[in-house]
Amino acid sequence: MNNCNHPEDMIFYYPKVNNSGWRCGSCQYEFGEREDWDKERIWSKVHGLLLDIHDNNFIYISNGTMGDIITDNIVFTCKKAQKYTQDFILKQIFKDKNLQY
Repeated sequence: MNNCNHPEDMIFYYPKVNNSGWRCGSCQYEFGEREDWDKERIWSKVHGLLLDIHDNNFIYISNGTMGDIITDNIVFTCKKAQKYTQDFILKQIFKDKNLQY
């Protein structure tokens, strides 16, 4: 049962061990693993993972534009490979040539 009544643009991906990180940014309702959203909202998933590893000082992203460029690169790779899992995305992020360590 979905207890969240917030608009869809409030749903974000937060890193979680089992790919079930879809959550409402307002009420924190957890939607769990959603393979349909992984494909439909791949930009949001990649961006959420990228920001989390930046915020936790694993990587450094100098500005929002660079974050968007890296996100776009990874989204392209995911779509081309037809892989949308968190582990695949993280591997691709660390391979991106635009990253600064």
